[in-house]
Amino acid sequence: MNAVSAIEPWQGKVVEGKYPLLELIGTGPRGPVFRTQLSGPNGLESAAIKLIPVEAKHAQAELSGLILSRALSHPNLIKIFDAGQCEIRRQPTIYVVTDFAEENLAQVLPSRALTAREVEQMLPPLIDVLSYLHRNGFVHGRVQPSNVMAVADTLKLSSDSIRKIEDAATPSRPEPPRPSGINDPAVASDVRGIGALLVAALSPETRGQPSEQQLTLVPASVPEPFRRIARECLGPNPSDRCTLEQIRNWVSTKQGASESRASESEAATIGSGRLKRIRIPIAGLVIVAAIVIALSSRSRAPQPAPIESVQIAPAATTSSGSAAQKGTVAGAVAEHVQPNVSQGARNTIHGKIRVAVRVAVDSAGNVTDAKLTSAGPSKYFANKALESARKWKFTAPQVNGQPTSSAWLLKYQFGRGETEILPSKIQ
Repeated sequence: MNAVSAIEPWQGKVVEGKYPLLELIGTGPRGPVFRTQLSGPNGLESAAIKLIPVEAKHAQAELSGLILSRALSHPNLIKIFDAGQCEIRRQPTIYVVTDFAEENLAQVLPSRALTAREVEQMLPPLIDVLSYLHRNGFVHGRVQPSNVMAVADTLKLSSDSIRKIEDAATPSRPEPPRPSGINDPAVASDVRGIGALLVAALSPETRGQPSEQQLTLVPASVPEPFRRIARECLGPNPSDRCTLEQIRNWVSTKQGASESRASESEAATIGSGRLKRIRIPIAGLVIVAAIVIALSSRSRAPQPAPIESVQIAPAATTSSGSAAQKGTVAGAVAEHVQPNVSQGARNTIHGKIRVAVRVAVDSAGNVTDAKLTSAGPSKYFANKALESARKWKFTAPQVNGQPTSSAWLLKYQFGRGETEILPSKIQ
């Protein structure tokens, strides 16, 4: 489904009278995904709404699965707020309203593969959430890069494809009893998904989309122990595949060895004697902030966000002498609003992330429009810059004593310790 067919006939509609279909944020085999809005404690909040065209005879079964999924709760599972059935231009459609994810892994992999350390930190939360589903009698069924998502600072797995294990696969003939510890075929499909995810994430030549041949003969570019894990996950016979618990043990063993090697070089910065989590520098990709945060214990209460250091450079202005001679007074920044960036996201930055926002300002000094002129490499930081820019206030320029509208360019430079913002008047 291309973007044009995804937008039509959906965009501009309001589902069930309460979910406006705003901009298109993605398309997939199950249907388009739009940004929508929910009423929250702090006013309107962004959410995602997926529209799944279905045949009328299958609508109830599809909806029943989503309703079951809505009752599930895990910190690394996309939350379903609502699900229902509607009709758009006589097309029976299932809608599902979920957390709004800033990015997914499929957006990262075409430009670069992950490192072994990044995958080492990504796997535990994925194994945790899949284990939770399996313990409760569910299977995910679509473990793939596009369904590994970042919501704020948390890695989450999509939830709209979850099914009861007994509904996920119907064997063509009765199977013999399986020994204890052997995967159910439906459960084994999630294990296979982990193997395919490892190949997609670690093999640069796949660009995030491994072929069947690359899944059969795991590329040598996948480093150990992940190459071995991938092979164990991708076995053609479901009953021969490894279990999630075995994967967890293999990763834990590697993490223990890695932390032991790192402890001496980090001793000078430990301070309190507690080994700090290793932060993975991927410039501008919030998905890795999600990986890091997901590894810090989910059972602990969230820590208050640190006070953010923001520097505002002086605005570029024209010569005040010549302006005064023409009866004009230059505009100026009256109030800036710092972008609200979590420290977890900052810790993923390597160097600087640069975002530029053009704002239109009315004669009262209020921002009436904000548009990205340079989005940079990450939707997360681009959105934070836009949110900040819309709240700025200005002193309007004056022409012959009368305030007038203006336009400014705000250049954001996000770093690990601070955000520098360079405003310049452009109109």
